[in-house]
Amino acid sequence: MNDKNPLKSNLGRMQPKQIDAEKIKREGWNNDGILVVKVDDERLSWPEKELIKQIGDKIYKNKNGAKHAK
Repeated sequence: MNDKNPLKSNLGRMQPKQIDAEKIKREGWNNDGILVVKVDDERLSWPEKELIKQIGDKIYKNKNGAKHAK
């Protein structure tokens, strides 16, 4: 089977390409200073996760004042 075109039909080339989300996030940080982080990222310690939650809640809390659920 061909890795670039795994389907055995002419529609195989229309299959969406996989994106590397980590690469896009890394480039966003390195090139533009944009940080995208999942609040429960396993690479973060508990205090770091809490800090991310506090920053997200401060910047993006909804109109009702509700905070992040996790």
